[in-house]
Amino acid sequence: MINRNCLHPRNFFVWLLYLFLRIITFLPYRVLIVLGESIGTLTGLLSTKRRRIAEINLQLCFPDMSGEQRNRILKEHFKSLGITLVEFSMYFWPDERLKPLVRIEGLEQLEKALAENRGVILLAAHFTTTIVCARLLRLFTDLCAVYRKINNKCMVL
Repeated sequence: MINRNCLHPRNFFVWLLYLFLRIITFLPYRVLIVLGESIGTLTGLLSTKRRRIAEINLQLCFPDMSGEQRNRILKEHFKSLGITLVEFSMYFWPDERLKPLVRIEGLEQLEKALAENRGVILLAAHFTTTIVCARLLRLFTDLCAVYRKINNKCMVL
């Protein structure tokens, strides 16, 4: 059931983003990556305020680096952000399409602890693809992911 507040025009961007993610679900992984890099590059060019913030942060963190080196990092940063966006579409992929792309190191240690009836807590840093990582790990073991509730009630997968 759709929350009636989600139908308000202020949530148009959320619906557009959701539609975009559902449509690109059908693209091959390699195409998704190229699309993501393109979106990221375009975002880096158009979002002057965010680009300027990132430039200042890079200058403060890496004062000994040349401007060219920092600029290369900045370009890669925006490409990575674009890839992150399109990788969210993988959340909707069926298991059999996801599994060949996944390699998990150390899974045997998790399985051993679970076989010995010991509880396990996996603690992860907060990255934008954390929800997708939890989805991928579920392909190999039972898992319950816990994260902070999203503020926008319309942004639910």
